[in-house]
Amino acid sequence: MKKLTLYFIFLSFSISLMSQNINENLSTISKSIIDQLAAQNKKTIAIVDFSSPNGDISELGRSLSNKLRINIAKNTQSVTIVNRSVLQNALAEEQLFKDGVINPETAKKIKFIGVEVIILGEISDYGNNYSIEIQLIDTERSDIVGGEILEIPKTESLRKLNDNVLTYGKSGSSKSGSRKPTKKTRQGDVSDFYPIERELGDIKVKIEGVKYSGNKVSVSYKAYNNTGKPMSIGLYCGNGNGGTYQTKINNDGDIHFSSSIRIANKSCASSGCYQQEIISSQSWIKGNVDFENFPSIYAIEVLQIYFYYYNAGYKYQNLTLRDIPIE
Repeated sequence: MKKLTLYFIFLSFSISLMSQNINENLSTISKSIIDQLAAQNKKTIAIVDFSSPNGDISELGRSLSNKLRINIAKNTQSVTIVNRSVLQNALAEEQLFKDGVINPETAKKIKFIGVEVIILGEISDYGNNYSIEIQLIDTERSDIVGGEILEIPKTESLRKLNDNVLTYGKSGSSKSGSRKPTKKTRQGDVSDFYPIERELGDIKVKIEGVKYSGNKVSVSYKAYNNTGKPMSIGLYCGNGNGGTYQTKINNDGDIHFSSSIRIANKSCASSGCYQQEIISSQSWIKGNVDFENFPSIYAIEVLQIYFYYYNAGYKYQNLTLRDIPIE
């Protein structure tokens, strides 16, 4: 009995200590975010509930975004944080709210409620740890203008929070439910699916196809210089720049980083490296992103490719596509 009592005392102390560490880390991150906002003279922000790579929002994501919201409010009076309910109601009225998730492509559409920067967080499961990638998105340009990374140990209590997924209705209200296993495959005709075209700031990207052959997934794309002058366009390979500029595939929580990239005639096959090519205005260039040693699948749940370009300074753009078939 005495040993059992000591065990529960130790367990309670450990949980308390871990919670304290998470709060301290979030306090540090909030101060960094405040400094980043001040450097860009941004005063009105919105913080969206953090999501998994496949778009699920769990109790853990809700809790972490709440804690960040509180820490920013505690550490500065120069930043106005739009209330979550106001944000969700506004998004619902404009039919921009889908499953509680906002991404860089739709972030610029929330300027109508005065938000200058929207803060997104993505929670990735790395076995023994959770990695939370926090991004600051400028709603004027839809550019990533800052961010932070939070690493926390995956305890049983945090795992349960992360497994409890919140589902959203049209009004933005939520309810909890158990996480359902995500399908790794999807059958179907893909002949009419490609190309997929997205605008990313001053560039356009067209995904022309995703093929699987010999344990390799190959993504072919074209990038377009949408400005009136020559501009360099590039992208990162694999887990680049300490995890900030990741080119990856996430299938059912399994992360696969790109093994090689090609843009125009330049290529790179080392994780963390990058390539860029200067192209003339109003023109396209072709390239490829490859993933080696990939299990046989029919569809990709989340494909993320980090592009960047130079136009009066480097701009970083995250192309994220969900539930796309493989040829």
